[in-house]
Amino acid sequence: MANSKEQLIADVSFIFEECARLNQMVQDGKFRDIPREDAFCDLPHPSHNWPNGKMLCSRAGFNRLEALALKALKQAGLENRVSLQPARSVLGEILVRKFVREQRPIEIKHADRALSEMAKRCGKTCINLTHYIPCHLMSPQSPASFQIGPVRFLNQATFRSTLARHIWSNRSRDRSLGARTVSDAIRYFKTFGWIAELAVIGCDKKVSETTATRAVFAALNCLHVLIGPGHSTRMTVGGPGIKYDRRGGFTVTADGELSYMASYGGPGEGGFEDNWIELFSGEDAQRIIANLGVALEQVVDPSLHRPLSERLLDAAQWYGEAVRETSPGAKAIKYVTALERMVMTDEKDDIAGLVSSRVAALCLDEPTAERRDRWRADVKRAYDIRSKLVHGALSPSSDIVFEGVRLGAQLARDALLSATTLLGEAGLRDDVASNRQLGRWYDRLVDHGDGIIARHRARDEDQS
Repeated sequence: MANSKEQLIADVSFIFEECARLNQMVQDGKFRDIPREDAFCDLPHPSHNWPNGKMLCSRAGFNRLEALALKALKQAGLENRVSLQPARSVLGEILVRKFVREQRPIEIKHADRALSEMAKRCGKTCINLTHYIPCHLMSPQSPASFQIGPVRFLNQATFRSTLARHIWSNRSRDRSLGARTVSDAIRYFKTFGWIAELAVIGCDKKVSETTATRAVFAALNCLHVLIGPGHSTRMTVGGPGIKYDRRGGFTVTADGELSYMASYGGPGEGGFEDNWIELFSGEDAQRIIANLGVALEQVVDPSLHRPLSERLLDAAQWYGEAVRETSPGAKAIKYVTALERMVMTDEKDDIAGLVSSRVAALCLDEPTAERRDRWRADVKRAYDIRSKLVHGALSPSSDIVFEGVRLGAQLARDALLSATTLLGEAGLRDDVASNRQLGRWYDRLVDHGDGIIARHRARDEDQS
């Protein structure tokens, strides 16, 4: 504690020493000698009469200020709930007021109170917000809504009804809200078939918005895993308000004959029937959706730390980015990276062999050595193509890359679905699971699969 207190005093002192040094250079006419990175760091000027009401503080001093702000947020339980930039600005204002304007001595009690005051002020900016984020998903407007964990997707009719209630209830509360702005926002949302709705609790506005966007993308990645790449490549979150995707092309032969084409579609559209949601009505599918929902809880609640949920969502992110990717080479790389993120636990040796054995154990659908070896061979083939792409031994335009895309898409999806089922709700909620524990779990899974295959082989041999 003594060292911590001494460091706090040293940090505050250093910040003001840097301010004094740089501002003395300004007074001496040496502004041009100040490094560029220092010239853009400043604190509020105590007299408010310096240009723009600021005084220079070096990058090194700014880094100390930022570290103190982060420390105060952590101590108050506000880490990941309050944006660091406004917290840093608030702390800078408080430090200048206490130690420059009020001339308080730089002592531990005053420094501690400064950090506490900053945390209190920042805590008052934390609010509960429900966000609505437009998405391009599928063309059918059925069902009225569906949900994956904390993220609920509404069709246009359901969203308009919800929005109308909010607009009506706020008609007298916020008269500054211009009809033109509301109309423009509604016109933009009309270009999307689906709207994601989710609540973010106890964060400042900027963090809340960032969290909501990240959560919707995470939910979209889960949809990619559920549906597969065939019908979901054009799904996306937000972006330009484009309702129809019109494209065309022209070609001319050597003798001047003109050929042309035109296509009409919409972002997010795929080969979906109106009853597409019934594909996920089975018990196994519902269990997977429920487990994905458990994993998504961590995204919207900064207080949660669930290593296995984080790992699953990271792998799903690589998978989702691969699905939306247009470059075949990048697709092949991202699909295999999704596999690595799901099954690797800091091992350094024989990575390809380890990934292939663990993925085969996750995806094993028949208790035969032939089927297990086939899974392993497919993973090694996809991994080999990825490695050659990454290390420059294979051109991204090579025909072999398409084999990597096909294998990677199938293997990654099967592995993620199996992992979601096998980890289960208990594993995804575990807040202390370590890489070492997960590695041992995978090793036991591989041994379990090999044991089942051996027993089936012995039984077949006895029967023959």
